[in-house]
Amino acid sequence: MAHTGTAIHGHADPFFSDSLIALPTSNRLASLRIRWSARKMNIAYRIMGVAARLTLALGAVCLLLGAYLATQTLNFTRDAQQTTGTVVRYYENQEDGRVVYRPVIRFTTTGGDIISTTEQLPSSSRRFEVGAQVPVQYPFGQPMKARIATFTDFWLGATIAAVVGVLALIAGVFIRRAVRRELARPGA
Repeated sequence: MAHTGTAIHGHADPFFSDSLIALPTSNRLASLRIRWSARKMNIAYRIMGVAARLTLALGAVCLLLGAYLATQTLNFTRDAQQTTGTVVRYYENQEDGRVVYRPVIRFTTTGGDIISTTEQLPSSSRRFEVGAQVPVQYPFGQPMKARIATFTDFWLGATIAAVVGVLALIAGVFIRRAVRRELARPGA
């Protein structure tokens, strides 16, 4: 037997008291409404579960990228020759509508050859003054592949990828745990 009554819809805040609406209803309709809301919440938690998995995947990919970049840097530095170079000038280019700079470094190899090379990665500013002394590393016998040996040039990419990876993994684990906890609740 269905019981009839009234349901009040609106805000409990007195400021919005003129927006209260009394509607006739039955217990059967009210229970359907609650089930519909629970069904929506269940779908929302399932979507959050997918988001958690994607966040975990992003974390894993970023950690793998960080490991790859770190391995590349370690392989480069393992047998690299070290010397000091001088910034002699900058190449200025337009890339994607903005000005970027690449320093030209001159250094002397262990064999006594004087080499001028351009840094691979562009920068939006002139990182070093012209005439500044900078640490340089290059693979043995390949001085044209020389790189400026600073943390930014060698380790920044691997560090950022690893930090993003760890943060994404932590976020993914917390989201996944919260979703599992909510889905395991009775009535969820």
